[in-house]
Amino acid sequence: MGKKHVPDLKEYVLQAERIRYTEMRMRTVKGVRVKNRRRRPVDTESMKSQLYEMLAKVDTPEDARLLLDDLCTNKEVEQMAQRAYAAKLFLQGNTYAQIIEKTDISSATLSRVSRCINYGGGGYAKFVKRD
Repeated sequence: MGKKHVPDLKEYVLQAERIRYTEMRMRTVKGVRVKNRRRRPVDTESMKSQLYEMLAKVDTPEDARLLLDDLCTNKEVEQMAQRAYAAKLFLQGNTYAQIIEKTDISSATLSRVSRCINYGGGGYAKFVKRD
């Protein structure tokens, strides 16, 4: 049987330094987790405000298409369109089953749309046409 390896002091010190380095990289700054000390927390509220201002400047459907094409992936735009259409169908009185059949939306996403319509800020009700 071979001799059991016993780490020496140098190995313990190196391991402790690796742990300390990892912990330092995972520290938080003002509640925001950062990976290293050079990164600083970002003011996401300011960024969202700028986005809302940008969206408020949209005058035509063509302008909206241009902006969304630059801001989002094609899949993200498709998903938003699917949610908007599902909201329209929901506001027209369609059932969950009918909406899922017409849109192929997941039941979880449709549930979220329904919650927003019933308990949200009123965006769907204000901006989605019922036709």
